[in-house]
Amino acid sequence: MRHLREFSQTQRYAVDFDTITPAFGDRFGAYLIGPAKLTDNTVAKVLARVKVFMKWAAARDLHTNTYYPRLTWTKREPDIMTLTAEEIAQLATLALPADGYLDNARSLFLLSCYTGLRYSDLMSIRAEHVRGNSLRLVMHKTKDVVTVPLRPEAAGPARARAIGRIATADQPSTQPLSKRVGPAC
Repeated sequence: MRHLREFSQTQRYAVDFDTITPAFGDRFGAYLIGPAKLTDNTVAKVLARVKVFMKWAAARDLHTNTYYPRLTWTKREPDIMTLTAEEIAQLATLALPADGYLDNARSLFLLSCYTGLRYSDLMSIRAEHVRGNSLRLVMHKTKDVVTVPLRPEAAGPARARAIGRIATADQPSTQPLSKRVGPAC
């Protein structure tokens, strides 16, 4: 409960069994989103843990607080950032050193844009999955067999990935891939 301790210290809020109220939940949630820089899902999890602890303590007669079950967090709508067709085209034609890590990251990112495949599915593409102008593969997450039509601009990167030219020695994981695409943009 590091966040709770830091909240108490920085906000000068005396946290004890009796001060865990919906008003506390609002203040604590605002702190977690603001200074602590947590996401909505994480804020909801932290508040859920506080409620579980309070329930555990109540079962042991450590407090009589009846307000804690009303601690809630309403998720905000996320800011969804999308690239325009022009931005994708600019990224595709951006001059980068051939076969470098930025070129590799760009190729994977563009292949994901063109096909809509998850990163784990991109990493599983092999030569046997390329069937003319489509990919036929088993989705990693759902285990469904899918056929993905390949747009003309996706055919080259898909074949390059299938024969191992893209992301072999320098295969970034999802987060590093995102960080590598940033400098290319």
